[in-house]
Amino acid sequence: MIYVSFSDDFLQRKLSGVFGKKQEDREAVHRCPREKRNLFALQLYFCSSIHYVCPMELPGTQKRFDVAVVGGGPGGATTARRLAQEGLKVILFEKEKLPRQKICAGGIIPAVLRGLPRQAERTIEKQCTRAEIHILDQNLHFHISRNVPIVSMTMRSRFDHALVDAAEEAGAYVVSGCKVLDFRENGDGLDVHTVRGVFSTRFLVGADGALSIVARKLGFAGPGYLVPALEAEVQVDADMFRRFESAARFDFAVVSKGYGWVFPKKDHLSIGVGQMRKGKNHLDNGFARYLRHLGIEESLASSKKGFVIPTMPRRDAFARGSSLLVGDAAGLGDPVTGEGISAAIESGEIAAAALVKGRLQPGPVKSYYEGALRRRILNDLRWSRFVSQLAYDHPKIKRLLFRMCGQQMCETMTDIIFGRQTYRSVFSNPLTYLRMVLPMQRRKPNP
Repeated sequence: MIYVSFSDDFLQRKLSGVFGKKQEDREAVHRCPREKRNLFALQLYFCSSIHYVCPMELPGTQKRFDVAVVGGGPGGATTARRLAQEGLKVILFEKEKLPRQKICAGGIIPAVLRGLPRQAERTIEKQCTRAEIHILDQNLHFHISRNVPIVSMTMRSRFDHALVDAAEEAGAYVVSGCKVLDFRENGDGLDVHTVRGVFSTRFLVGADGALSIVARKLGFAGPGYLVPALEAEVQVDADMFRRFESAARFDFAVVSKGYGWVFPKKDHLSIGVGQMRKGKNHLDNGFARYLRHLGIEESLASSKKGFVIPTMPRRDAFARGSSLLVGDAAGLGDPVTGEGISAAIESGEIAAAALVKGRLQPGPVKSYYEGALRRRILNDLRWSRFVSQLAYDHPKIKRLLFRMCGQQMCETMTDIIFGRQTYRSVFSNPLTYLRMVLPMQRRKPNP
């Protein structure tokens, strides 16, 4: 990595040339005060990428932190907030300017809702006490109802911003619009190289998503399993909105080995499809078919965007040296539903506790973090993968189970998202399978 400085006149001449071709490059230059432009640096990596650096106006001592968190999603914001509440000096980097767009269905399950800071609670737009599950290839339809919300709807741009605000209010230093470029060991932790300068930290938390730069740069094993999804925020007329506004809807068999969803928000619908297995996918075609099935014109969903969901934990470790991973960066998405907010927040809580109890020492932090992660998240994810295999890899078994005890299965899944049961408590219990078999026995004709 090479950092070089240029004069203000030189930068001005090059703004419309090779160094100013990208819109984000021009914006980065103009955001910085004119008197500071001569302090810009360019990161040249075989001339393939250029990053303008506008140093932050901080005294040198304020560029040293106990913990640096990369990523302002639920996992990173939760980690930063909890550490700041414990009195640690924390900095959080988010590469996008907040609030930033985040592609996500935006459904908050009850287990998450109970522990949210008040800032995030205010971003809930709609609460659905009903859910609909449709198995389209079998013409089966199930309805779930509770006295309290099954899924609470939010827009992730507002939700994530609120969580970061809560972290900042707790005392974390937040730097948005700041891309992290690289990391270097410094003898007492790591130097974090960013487009706003270099910061030193005793410990680093990677909360920067499924394609984590922290994981890639610091030698963690690759993502375990990434699956594709596609979503759009769809504006519909009042009559169409009334059709969908009262329930969270899930439709299976709209795409191969996956499902579609309709989540009603304050004044529009979040509609998407996800394929929970790798392989050939035609999500664009599947999304178009789904809209037709719903009776919605495809032209209304012109802003659809794709993303990936990690549904298998990273293979080797979750903590390495003076760094650890949380949330999607650690690969903690639910293999059945793809939901990842709950595991992101819980792993952030665990990470903060590990860093405090381990006194920022790599050995004790790793021991506490990976042990607690195994007990509270990973063991249950193993059973979730088992259920996922039944649902998506064995269509005959899935069809049989939904035909014989579909309503019971939907009620059980609802109890799991409420936190009243876990995948492990349900599917490691032999009585679960007995209850599935009994309806089949009752349906057999007498000899």
